[in-house]
Amino acid sequence: MAERSSSDEWQRAARGSPSDTAPPPAKDYISPDGSGNTTRPPSAVRPSFAARRGVAITTSHFTLYARPASTKKQVLRLAFGARAGHATVRNRAKRQAREAHRAYRHKFPEAGEIVITTRGRRIDALGRRATRDELMELFTRAAASASRPRGGMAGMR
Repeated sequence: MAERSSSDEWQRAARGSPSDTAPPPAKDYISPDGSGNTTRPPSAVRPSFAARRGVAITTSHFTLYARPASTKKQVLRLAFGARAGHATVRNRAKRQAREAHRAYRHKFPEAGEIVITTRGRRIDALGRRATRDELMELFTRAAASASRPRGGMAGMR
């Protein structure tokens, strides 16, 4: 009886008996302000994201953020939330934003990140042409600021 079978050990492990070694407790997150808040910050909030320099250009319905990328290639990111309108309208606007980016890609820095978001307004009120015109205006203004020698996106290299 001094010897235990392997099936007894397996059953004890399945029950979680105290003789098993417990993993070390996870460390709590301490907020930067030292308030003792132990909840983790949201995954979208990253210090490196906010610390990079960049430019924001807005129109009445869209905002374009341009900043240096962490990689060596140019990246286009689209953030069109559900509040902007129905899925078909959002997808059409994303498709038009990709087309505008392809037309102006060569005017932006090689290692840059471009993020396009909606400004909280519903874009389904815009027609197809109005959406396309507004996105083209956005990229035209961004390309003009990229070509300026001082400031603008040329200064983010």
